[in-house]
Amino acid sequence: MDVYSIVFLVGLVVTLLLGYLFGFGKTFKFCTGGIIKHIIAIWFCITFGGMIASIPVVANLIEQGNQKLGSYAAILEKINVASWIYYIILFIVIEIVRFIIVIIIKKVFEPKNKKSVIGGVRNIINRVLGAILFGGFWMLIVWFVLAVIAQLTDVAAVQEWLVKITGEKTAALIYGLYKYNPIDFTVIFGLK
Repeated sequence: MDVYSIVFLVGLVVTLLLGYLFGFGKTFKFCTGGIIKHIIAIWFCITFGGMIASIPVVANLIEQGNQKLGSYAAILEKINVASWIYYIILFIVIEIVRFIIVIIIKKVFEPKNKKSVIGGVRNIINRVLGAILFGGFWMLIVWFVLAVIAQLTDVAAVQEWLVKITGEKTAALIYGLYKYNPIDFTVIFGLK
């Protein structure tokens, strides 16, 4: 087995164990905390913002906002300031909803009385879901890194690495993760 596959497997085992140790509530809070929470909110805005903006009521509000701002200065309508305001409001709403969901999930999955039968069963479910969530979070990080590498295939070092992992049987795991990566930046950024 090659070094990259070993690093991936060790990382997966460590994240599964940590997820089991901390449980779903704390793991969910960690996975949606720090800078990651803002990245998730921005991703949601990019992914679903256009769909939400196409709802007739929202589209009318944005259009009326652009026209109203355009009555003050034509440049404001031209640069679609109301659309910017819409995305800022959407970002704030997503942050608030995420905060509420994190609190609810933490309360639900971390019972106060862990000694009771229901608390014990819930504790086991909490730990298993924590392991699954943190393991999945590790997979997303690995796929994200491999998606970035896929965008750098014109760099000589990346080309050498790809040739190396393609030809080695020991690198089958990391090559499989690279080849069947669900994250594809060429689709997201319209490069295809």
